[in-house]
Amino acid sequence: MTRIRSVIAAGLMVFAGATIVAAQQPAQQQQTQQVTRHAKGHGRKANARLLKGMTLSSTERASMKGVRQKYAAQFKALRGSNTVDKSQVRALRQSEQTDLRGVLSSANQSRFDANVAAMKHRGARGGSQVKP
Repeated sequence: MTRIRSVIAAGLMVFAGATIVAAQQPAQQQQTQQVTRHAKGHGRKANARLLKGMTLSSTERASMKGVRQKYAAQFKALRGSNTVDKSQVRALRQSEQTDLRGVLSSANQSRFDANVAAMKHRGARGGSQVKP
């Protein structure tokens, strides 16, 4: 009788352990998906802020699309690595901004520079706070 109880208790512990492990895995996957979605959404907003107040010609738009596609693959590879170094992300973002600025006309370059400065100011004061 004691042996049967021991076998049943061991079986229940194995079943409970397997249930806990199975329950944790989808949560981890969901969290990773949320982080990826957040990062992608942030990138879109940042690109919109960089181009705020500009009217782009069709050649500028096409050139910018090419630059974004070039860097999108690099950002994706960086996100896919196990360890992401913030300095690598900053360097890649800075390089992308330099290339984006290079395809703009001189009038749009000055506006682009002003938008970059505004984004840096916004980041220094703590993100998306309400303006006074």
